[in-house]
Amino acid sequence: MLMLANGGSASRSSFGFLMASSRQPDKKQKDRQRECARDVLAQVEQLTQGKSEGDLRAWFQVPAVDESLEPEAERTALEKLKSTMESRLVATAGKSSGADPVVEVEFPEPQSCVICGLTDYGGSEDSTKDPDISVLDFFEPDSADLFKEAKRLGGLVRLRWYLAVVKASRKATSPAQEGLYRPLSLGMGFATDQKIAKARALRAAEVRAEVLTEAMFLKPPQKEL
Repeated sequence: MLMLANGGSASRSSFGFLMASSRQPDKKQKDRQRECARDVLAQVEQLTQGKSEGDLRAWFQVPAVDESLEPEAERTALEKLKSTMESRLVATAGKSSGADPVVEVEFPEPQSCVICGLTDYGGSEDSTKDPDISVLDFFEPDSADLFKEAKRLGGLVRLRWYLAVVKASRKATSPAQEGLYRPLSLGMGFATDQKIAKARALRAAEVRAEVLTEAMFLKPPQKEL
């Protein structure tokens, strides 16, 4: 599931997105859609709790990257990212617990998929609105035309896509913080090249870390029924 945010122009710098994927092939399509919708909703909550939904830096970006990082350079970048997040948490939340914030960063290998079809998701199974597939050109130039032609011919675009995610976890440093935090997808990269997807995810995480707040890690308050 893909959710878009646009600024005042059509450039990459004024475009942001949220994305969720389901890796449960045994589930029905509507169940996978609901799973993705819950994931995206959680991401939206993390933006609104951090009061950063109006800042495109808080959304996932599609940065221009030409080359992937070597393994050693990638490890160095992840360590720098960890340090940046911990500094941001000190600046935005302080040391209320008396201990420095601790953040763990995970960067697993990208998931891969082939896009077989595109539909507009309006929260209703009866939605028949055609999706705006031109957005795919932000991730891979001219891919939208390929999908349009495939739809016209009733065919399939034989193109593998990769989704890379940089995950961050805020660790409790005192008994009072136990159960307060949830993981945060800090950066996502979506591309037709595995290395480019990883490079985009890492760069997107670096951009998003600039506006990171303590509130983005907090679990939403329980609502009384």
